[in-house]
Amino acid sequence: MSADKSEKKRGGHGPSGAETDGGAPQKTAAQDDALLCVARIGRAFGVRGGVHLTLFADDPELLLREDGVLDEKGNFLFRVDTLHWRKQDDYTAEIEGITDRDAAETLKGKKLYLPRAVLPVIEEEDSFYYVDLIGIPVFAETGGAEIGEIVSVQNFGAGDLLEIRKSESLSARGGSFYLPFTKECVPVVDMAARRVVVNLPEGYLDEGKKTS
Repeated sequence: MSADKSEKKRGGHGPSGAETDGGAPQKTAAQDDALLCVARIGRAFGVRGGVHLTLFADDPELLLREDGVLDEKGNFLFRVDTLHWRKQDDYTAEIEGITDRDAAETLKGKKLYLPRAVLPVIEEEDSFYYVDLIGIPVFAETGGAEIGEIVSVQNFGAGDLLEIRKSESLSARGGSFYLPFTKECVPVVDMAARRVVVNLPEGYLDEGKKTS
């Protein structure tokens, strides 16, 4: 993911597409109506209502639309007034109507959604938005068991990583782990079926390894 490191103010366009080894499904009316999680609010920032925000889309200006952002049911939440890039996918944001730290703290953990229809159509083969991956179930190539779901796509400088939240059947303690987003580790990305298959090296999920 890329980000402009200058301040962003409301009034931008949608994100660019992200190439991958998976198939690109045809856009349908159902997809147009779907809601995509494009960001998650973190802890409060400062004393004037600012918040930390993790971006799941390529373009931060996606959050600055005049129509604002939605909750998971499609209800209007609020408008994001400004975004300031900090590092990687971490931003600080100023939200319309949120003016103090106490109000900002009530938003911690809230996910922000937008209609799929507002994102530009991707014409390239084998391409899709990384944000489309959020929430997709993940299955092990060996045995076929469901092992979790994708919660984010990160890049800490050495290539893209899928963050996968473990299923209860895999670990009663929960948590998540990172897996390189490569053809070797992620041989199947079936967007039409909303299914990802991963090839985990032996011992990859042993306690204390690759987990958080």
